[in-house]
Amino acid sequence: MSKRHVIVLPFAALATGGVFMLMTALIDAQWVPQDTAQDLKYEINPVVEDINPFIKTIDLKIIDHVEIPPPPPLIDRQPRIRPSEPLPTYTELIPIIPNPDISDLRPVIYTPDSEEKPLVRVPPVMPSRAERSGHCIVRFEVNAEGAPYNISTPYCSQPIFTRPTIKAVGGWRYRPAVSGGAAISSRSIETRVSFNLNDENGRLIPE
Repeated sequence: MSKRHVIVLPFAALATGGVFMLMTALIDAQWVPQDTAQDLKYEINPVVEDINPFIKTIDLKIIDHVEIPPPPPLIDRQPRIRPSEPLPTYTELIPIIPNPDISDLRPVIYTPDSEEKPLVRVPPVMPSRAERSGHCIVRFEVNAEGAPYNISTPYCSQPIFTRPTIKAVGGWRYRPAVSGGAAISSRSIETRVSFNLNDENGRLIPE
């Protein structure tokens, strides 16, 4: 046994004996019965007494005479000042121009001289028997109504294109030539009408 145990054991025995004596004194104490508790009753739905509201009464005094306050004092307004000089008038400076008489006037429309100009050109129809592309040189005149006439084909790369060319040019329309303010028949016009034929791949077949 070490020295530390020799020193601690007396203190431990003393503490144990003190606790034992304290517990013995508590157990040996005489038991005294307590007073019975008083029965308590509670109301689940208490009845609330109505409280009369307090109404304050005010004694009103009857007034026999009321004094009317005097009106506010009048303030002197500044009188309006009007100009004494007359306003200038400019009627004498504006000249009076009489209305012109336009009863005998007629509208004058000036139309300069001009040549015919194409308005509508119908493309020719490719003949079903055509095997390659081609063209035609067509010659015609335009009347005062803008319609071609005297249509002819001096040259065609293939005779099969002659008839479709004349039929297509017959559907063309022009703005007629103007001379001296009036529409006139134009001179002979010569132009080229082309027929482009493509193969199944979309490539142009030459003439």
